[in-house]
Amino acid sequence: MLDRRDVRQPNMLRQRAEAFLLKTGQDIVDMPVQEIQKLVHELQVYQIELEMQNEELRRTQQELETSRGRYRVLYDFAPVGYVTLDCDGVILEANLTAAGLLGTVRGSLIHQRLTDFIVPADQDTFYLHRQQAATHTPQACELAMRHQNGTTFFVRLESLVELERAGEPPQWRTTLSDITRAEAGRGGAGPAAGLA
Repeated sequence: MLDRRDVRQPNMLRQRAEAFLLKTGQDIVDMPVQEIQKLVHELQVYQIELEMQNEELRRTQQELETSRGRYRVLYDFAPVGYVTLDCDGVILEANLTAAGLLGTVRGSLIHQRLTDFIVPADQDTFYLHRQQAATHTPQACELAMRHQNGTTFFVRLESLVELERAGEPPQWRTTLSDITRAEAGRGGAGPAAGLA
């Protein structure tokens, strides 16, 4: 289906071109035949150039769509959880791995605070982690989180604050790596050890 903007934009361009032609004050009737032929030739070349540019734009757009699809697959099925947080620790984006770690569907993670999943004993660790990440240097910490079903697991968080774009607040890019087996191998002496 054709978007109305696709129809409106060429019409607007045509109107602007016609207005420009009127300003030049040159009427085709008064032009010599050779000049008209030259003008027609230039218009044909210009039309071919535009068609080639349009084809290149379509090809580039298709490549971008393909690349975006690959990125989405890599993002969603990465072996670690990815979350994007706002400056208050609210989840803005999450991949499928993060949702699986936390035992919920991705859609329900959005607009929740990550602290809702961190055990009470490790809330201060996460607060300090966020404060250090605000310095725009990569930060890491280990803490215990609670799965939706109530079980506790251990993660390594690695965060980096994305530099602010004009007019946009900073965002935290955070990975969650499940280190529960490593903690169990050390006798559970990690963060919030002994929590059920």
